[in-house]
Amino acid sequence: MYPWLIPHWQQFLQGAQQGRLAHAWLLCGASGSGKGELARRFANQVLCQSPNQGSPCGHCHACTLLARGHHPDLHQPEVSGRSLGVDTIRALIGQLSVSPQLGQAKVAIVPQAQCMTESAANALLKTLEEPPGAAYLFLLTDQPNALLPTIVSRCRRLLVQPDEACALSWLKQQPAGQAATAMHLRLNQGAPLATLAYLEAGLETQRQQLCQQLWGLVARQGRPGELVKLLESLPLGLSWLQLLLLDALKRQQGLAPAALVMQDCLPLLDGLAAKPTAQLLGLLRGLGRLQEEARQNPLFNVSLGLLDWLNDLLFEEK
Repeated sequence: MYPWLIPHWQQFLQGAQQGRLAHAWLLCGASGSGKGELARRFANQVLCQSPNQGSPCGHCHACTLLARGHHPDLHQPEVSGRSLGVDTIRALIGQLSVSPQLGQAKVAIVPQAQCMTESAANALLKTLEEPPGAAYLFLLTDQPNALLPTIVSRCRRLLVQPDEACALSWLKQQPAGQAATAMHLRLNQGAPLATLAYLEAGLETQRQQLCQQLWGLVARQGRPGELVKLLESLPLGLSWLQLLLLDALKRQQGLAPAALVMQDCLPLLDGLAAKPTAQLLGLLRGLGRLQEEARQNPLFNVSLGLLDWLNDLLFEEK
């Protein structure tokens, strides 16, 4: 188990041993924080047939099936696209309503719970309030504010937010994470698993390349077309631009480099911070529109959209 999950696990285990486990849980945390691993561990505890000193034994038939991903009483609906529809949730409720096939409990893990449509969320409300028999539900989300308040109020909320020192210590023990810094963690919302994947994929080099080219453009030494080509090749390019703009706004407020996410790009950040606040806010909104348009419209010309955005960036008020 990842070290930053141990306190949550111990708390859950204590509740299980005392017979006072909540039946509906909402696990919140950034993507790559380990909340999915924690939910699976919780499910293992509930479904294990022979707990060893209160923890899953790892050897019984239930634990063996869980390890193979074939336990008949563990259910996890798939998110289709960016939506979790009412039919999928109703099917899940039906699965929880029948008697367990093995043991005494049934478990549902709902990933990306924020993707539930309003109809799906409403369909789940009664089950969250009164789970059938020994049924346990674990809802996972990295956007708790996108959930209906009625869903949140019916769950025990658990925030998976790794301590930075603990996360860094773990990262430095991984082959690809030995050079990890607090900045790398902040670039990935403090999520250790996302940070490790970021470093393994060589995304740090790509980010630095983007910052260098953008600085050249801001300093009037580059061409927008070249930067557009680079951005089109970077899956996280628009997200990095958003972080840069947010850091520039922080610089306008006089925040020190330690408070910034991209603290290794100070010349670029100060160049952006020299622009009017209203322009920076407009650029942030423009990025959001670009991302939404690209998601919803497969025919959207991303290149032209990026070029227009860069022209807005370079615009200087007279």
